[in-house]
Amino acid sequence: MQHDEDYLSVDPIVFSNVDAPSRLFRLSIFGLSQQIGPVKVFAGIRSTMTDYFADDELGYFICSIHGIQPAVTENFDIATYPTAALALHAQWQIDDAWRLTTTFYNGHSGDRIEDAIKLGGGVINMTAVNYHVEQRTAELGMSVGHDDRHKQSSAVYGYDIERLTPQLSVMGELGYYFGSK
Repeated sequence: MQHDEDYLSVDPIVFSNVDAPSRLFRLSIFGLSQQIGPVKVFAGIRSTMTDYFADDELGYFICSIHGIQPAVTENFDIATYPTAALALHAQWQIDDAWRLTTTFYNGHSGDRIEDAIKLGGGVINMTAVNYHVEQRTAELGMSVGHDDRHKQSSAVYGYDIERLTPQLSVMGELGYYFGSK
């Protein structure tokens, strides 16, 4: 087992999550969910990994094992693997191709239950509109809240994936952070 002080690499922005501390048990999603027509509402502990940046191709090229955009992860204490946070989440499936997702995360995330439910750090909102048909996926999203320097900031991101064959995809991605460094 890997321990917190035993790192496999020097990876300051955690491109691969190989330095994530070993834990026997982690909660990524735990709470109450209710479907109300085309809208699903959730309250509890949640991670970004199932709602944002969820396409398989993204894990190959964009920061982190789950492909979350660096403009978001480098500037916000957002709940992405291996962490989770208290969250209020809503997802509206507009039609077969379009989905609108928004989540309000507690600004303090952690990889232990006591850290995930700890209040603090303000509120961070992630919102995205996603378009998905058989051969194409596109997402445009943003994060707004207090950044790692405790200043109100925002980040926008977008990606577009075109699947040419089952083995070949073309992808474009962008991200920009609006805040002070």
